[in-house]
Amino acid sequence: MSLLKRILKSQTGMTMAEMVVAGGIAAVAAMGAASLLGGMGGSNRDAELIIEKTQFASSLGVYLNSNFGCTELKTAVVSGSNFSNTDQDIKLDKWKYRGIPVWQNATPFSEKYRKDLVLKTLTGKLETVGTPPTVTMSYLDSAGVEVTEQLTKTMLKIRAVIMMSDRDYPHEFSIPVLLSAANDIRFCGDSRTMAETCGSLGGKFETATGECKLKETCQIQGTFIELTCAPEVAPSVGGASPYCDQSRGDDVVNPVTTRLECPAPSRPIATGGENWTVSKECGKKCTVDVNNSLGYYTCMYCP
Repeated sequence: MSLLKRILKSQTGMTMAEMVVAGGIAAVAAMGAASLLGGMGGSNRDAELIIEKTQFASSLGVYLNSNFGCTELKTAVVSGSNFSNTDQDIKLDKWKYRGIPVWQNATPFSEKYRKDLVLKTLTGKLETVGTPPTVTMSYLDSAGVEVTEQLTKTMLKIRAVIMMSDRDYPHEFSIPVLLSAANDIRFCGDSRTMAETCGSLGGKFETATGECKLKETCQIQGTFIELTCAPEVAPSVGGASPYCDQSRGDDVVNPVTTRLECPAPSRPIATGGENWTVSKECGKKCTVDVNNSLGYYTCMYCP
C-alpha cells in the first residue's frame, strides 16, 4: 500500500474505492431529494388549480341565482332565441370572476392560470320531465304597468365545462324559473320565489325594485300543519294502512275549519316544513322507504 493510500486510510477510515462508492450514493440521494421536492411542487400546483376551479364554479352558481344573474339570463342565449329543451350556448357579459370578465370558447379566464384553466363551454336548457305546473300572476313590469299572465314553473339547467390541464370538469346548476307562453323568462332564482310569494299574498311584485306591494288590510284565518308521505301503503300489503312517520310531527287541523284547509276566500301560504325518509316494516321480509313531508300553512286573505 502506498504512503498516500495509508494516509487516506488512517484519516478517514475509508479506502479510495469506498470513497468513490460513498460519493455516488450521496449523488443519488441528492437527485432523489430534488425529484421529491419537484413532485411536491407539482402537487401543490395541482391543489391550487383544483381550489381555483371549485371557487370559479361556486362563484358562477351564486351569480346565476342572484337578481343580477337572472336579469342577464333573460338575454343570455347566444343565438338570440329563447331557451328550449336542447342545450344552447350562453354568454354572460356582466359577470366577472376575481374582477376579470368571463372568457368563453376555450379562452383562459384567469391570467394566473393561463395555460391550466379554461372555461370551455357554458350552455343551458329547460327541464322537460313531465308536465310543468302553471300559475297565474299579476305584477308590475319595469315600466310600472300591471301585467297579468299565466306562467309556467320549471327549471333551467345550466352546464359549465371547465378544462383543467387538458381534462374536462362539468358543473351543473338548476335555476328555478317562471316562463311566459313564449318561453321568455319573467322571473328566476331568488326573484322567482319573491314574486310567487308576493302574488299568493294578494300583492303586486314590482319588477324594477324587487319589492312586494301588499294591500293595506290582510287577514289571517287560521293555520294548519299537514303530514304527507309516499307511498302511503307498502307494495305487498293491501288496504289503506298509512306508513307515515309521525316522529317529527303530525296533522294539526285549522281551528277555524276543523280541517286541513283554509276557509274561503283565504288561501294557504306555505310558511315552512321539512322532508325526510325512513324505512318501515311492511310485513314478513318486507320493508319500504317512505318519503315524508311536513308542511306548515297560514290562511291569508287580502281583500
